[in-house]
Amino acid sequence: MGDKEISLDADAQSLFEQFGGMESWKESLNSGGSADRLADSLQAEQKRLDTVRILLIQMAYLISRYLRDGAFAGKAQDETRVFQKLSAVLAKLGNAAGHLGCAFIRFRGAPSNPDMPEKYDYELLIGNTGVDSHMAPRVARRNGPKMANLPDRLLDAFTVFSDYGVNNIFIEIPDNPTQHLPSLQLCLKILTGFRQSRKSGAPIKVDLDGQVRNLAVINDESMLPDPNLTLLAGLNRIKPRSMELLVEKVGQWLRLQEKKSTANKFAGVYNAALEFPKLKPD
Repeated sequence: MGDKEISLDADAQSLFEQFGGMESWKESLNSGGSADRLADSLQAEQKRLDTVRILLIQMAYLISRYLRDGAFAGKAQDETRVFQKLSAVLAKLGNAAGHLGCAFIRFRGAPSNPDMPEKYDYELLIGNTGVDSHMAPRVARRNGPKMANLPDRLLDAFTVFSDYGVNNIFIEIPDNPTQHLPSLQLCLKILTGFRQSRKSGAPIKVDLDGQVRNLAVINDESMLPDPNLTLLAGLNRIKPRSMELLVEKVGQWLRLQEKKSTANKFAGVYNAALEFPKLKPD
């Protein structure tokens, strides 16, 4: 059998190297193996990874719908439909091999495309699989016309994240996602109202199954409105005054311990507060 030239795009080339690269391919030929069999393996792995990347993009786009200015204002049915779609996407990600129980939306700020503003450069990660704005067009091309809008949707999501001031979003992907759906929906609804309430000073109004809750925006140790602490208070039903005392006490402890290694692992009051066993971040 003569040598066969194989042209690989950047993603396939990376996979090819993981499978052992050109030397492994030549050894396969010399030992009676098949280049076609290796190509089929690469193609199958690429398809599996693309399936996860597409789900990550869908996840990011649906979450971004909650962070837009005026998201779902007076449109409860729209929010319900978006959450149902997000729930289905997370359930599929939960079936992906090697998901490690979580996904990340992470600000990177170092785009490989010089035309991409740094403030819009995010990446989506689950396990060892990731996707960003540079990779999205290749994923779309490999998966046909139905996926042609993937790059635009991803950039749209990243633009919303940047406008909202997102650095990182951690999404838990539990083995039984159904149990966590109410908490997830509450988180998203709190985030939907956080920006407007931060500006107006009014409480966040959250409607869950016809029951309206008024949640106060919680300030951090620097007296700045903090979405993480607001989520923590809302999920754990902590009263604003109790949360204020918690922030004050933990902040004092951090300042006293700031030169000790025991405090170095905490980026702020929110991270330190999560050490309390009765508090939950999700």
